[in-house]
Amino acid sequence: MNKHGFEFSFAWLFAIFVGALILFFSIHIVKVLVHSERYQQESETVVTLNILFEPFSTAVESGKAGVINFRTKTKIYNKCYLYNGFGWQEIKTSSEQSLGKEVVGVGEKIKDKYIFSPARIEGEKLWLMVFPFHAGFKVADLLVLTSRRYCFFRPPNYVKEKIEGLSDIIEITETWNCSKNSVKVCFDTDKVNGEKCDVAVYGNCIEGCEDKFEIGYVKKHNITYYSENLMFAAIFSDDKIYKCNLKRLAFRISTLADMLYEKAKLMNYRGCNVNPYNELVALKFVAENMFNATNPDAWLWQLREKAKMLEEKNEEAICKLY
Repeated sequence: MNKHGFEFSFAWLFAIFVGALILFFSIHIVKVLVHSERYQQESETVVTLNILFEPFSTAVESGKAGVINFRTKTKIYNKCYLYNGFGWQEIKTSSEQSLGKEVVGVGEKIKDKYIFSPARIEGEKLWLMVFPFHAGFKVADLLVLTSRRYCFFRPPNYVKEKIEGLSDIIEITETWNCSKNSVKVCFDTDKVNGEKCDVAVYGNCIEGCEDKFEIGYVKKHNITYYSENLMFAAIFSDDKIYKCNLKRLAFRISTLADMLYEKAKLMNYRGCNVNPYNELVALKFVAENMFNATNPDAWLWQLREKAKMLEEKNEEAICKLY
């Protein structure tokens, strides 16, 4: 065998081996750097989202809406936790990229908002709607998120008034002529012309209401009860997130009822005749049961009744509690 030829071949093989190792590690380092950069970008995106949510969480108008545009198709993940009563929601994002697998950023823990949405939203646009929630007094704002358009078939006037100005998100039709790929929402029926509705809303308020749709239930994969503006939370949200946020709201109501009870005692001490004690105790009792229930939405009718009694008592008082 030619000794020089053997040395030459070995040198080439060694060079190719070393070159392959260098290429492999270079690609690996690039992937790590890209992954790290994307992770940071997604983490920054969700922080920005929380900042953009802020103006909506202090809104006073029902049905106020806005839109957030992303540069690329983006996934938003929403999880709800009940730890310590008040709980929180964790929002994460992941943007569509041409290179590499999906990268989900670090979650933003949001404690002061009640965000209703599917567990995962995907799109280049994110629509936001806000609806106030009361239990005799203002409790919080319901922040509703969606990346899909909805079509409401023959909604009652009660609903039309609440969604006025939301035509970019919700279209209203009287002829079952919904836009392609929109989510079809029907009222008092789950079928139109033999076609099944995606969501069916049924009003069942018999007395003490201006409209029967003030309380009722929403039928999707299962049945979810609502009262007043919680109708929209139930329509747009996943069942698990809806019920988790109901419990968070119930805990907040219970805490606020305690604070108002102490405030009433202080006002009476100062000579102001305020006596909503029984109504506050009753409201707190229902809120606590709602928080501890497997199906908190089943308590919404009683919560509404106790809240109305408290509101009437407050209106009668010379010194208003709130």
